[in-house]
Amino acid sequence: MRLPDMLTLSLLLLSFACGGRKSEPVDAPATPDGAPTLPVEGQPGPTINPTESQAAVHKALSVRDPEPDCADVSALTPEPVADLIFVANHADQPPWASTRAARCLALGHGEAAKAELIAWMGDPSAKGLALMLLAELDQLPEPLAMELAQAALAGPLADEARPRIAKVENANVRALAL
Repeated sequence: MRLPDMLTLSLLLLSFACGGRKSEPVDAPATPDGAPTLPVEGQPGPTINPTESQAAVHKALSVRDPEPDCADVSALTPEPVADLIFVANHADQPPWASTRAARCLALGHGEAAKAELIAWMGDPSAKGLALMLLAELDQLPEPLAMELAQAALAGPLADEARPRIAKVENANVRALAL
């Protein structure tokens, strides 16, 4: 069996296993004051009440396609760093909202958010955010990329970080993995 045929068969079996249908998008339920809530991973039902600007950032980052421009997302709020950190740390659905928030944070506000970005590198519960940041090291200013790579190599994700850092184009950052 050829590889494309195997992939098609795998996708077909996966769609049957998952019920064979796409779920409809669901808006977050409103709180009594009308503000949407964000679901929290590992907890039943929505439990966090974001501010109006945090909800706007979450909504903008939740669209499937096309991916929103980070500058446009940041323009939705008077406090883009705080609101992007909030969405990255608390958005559970859709699954790409938190990683998009982290990416926008790193690419547009990296120096201002450096402490949070470094913290994700050492937090196993933020593994997805950390790995996404490692994929963006070449897009970041070298000093920030160096600090993130060093934090990743010193933390619990070092075994997964090392091969990713070894593939970075920036030679100074890449040398950290050797």
